[in-house]
Amino acid sequence: MTAASVRLDVFESADLRGELTRLRPMRPDEAPRFYQWTRDPDVAPWWAGVASARTLEEFLADWEPYYFDGSRPGLGRSFAIEADGKLIGMIATNRVEVHDRQTEIDIVIGEPGYRDRGYGTDALRATLRFLFDTVGLHRVWLATYEHNARARRAYEKAGFREEGLLRESDRVDGRWVNSVVYGILDHEFRRLCAAHPEPVEG
Repeated sequence: MTAASVRLDVFESADLRGELTRLRPMRPDEAPRFYQWTRDPDVAPWWAGVASARTLEEFLADWEPYYFDGSRPGLGRSFAIEADGKLIGMIATNRVEVHDRQTEIDIVIGEPGYRDRGYGTDALRATLRFLFDTVGLHRVWLATYEHNARARRAYEKAGFREEGLLRESDRVDGRWVNSVVYGILDHEFRRLCAAHPEPVEG
């Protein structure tokens, strides 16, 4: 598959299904809900960039033009994570590097009752299936703080491999912290799916 085969046109029609979750493009009117989640003391320490926004207006100035309106999916797109008929979180692709067929993703499970119960891992797998099999990417990566044990467990369960350590990459609460980079390749994910089949997106 070549860079020309990368399909950005499929983002707005995506309706992704996991075993526990459904994902679909997040609407602009849902952006305040996401911003509210980032104010949660259990979430804010892991979302330095978003949590640093002092107001909703400041947050929307950075995120709404790309992540929520759907007009430029190559620069970023947010997907709502639903479970039991309710909005529980968000997963976003960042800039899609078309030539290299890769992107960075972010995820948050905003509703406390759905954390540490497999919903994040399920949403990650549904998103990876879409990015590899439908969009046509070769590599997906993400980074998290070294001490974020919850996120690291979810990423590893979804099939991501630790790729490296960014030493003292961020300053959090007055101290330097390390970040861990995780990545997964299309053929690695397909091997994982062959070993553990799951539903495909509807």
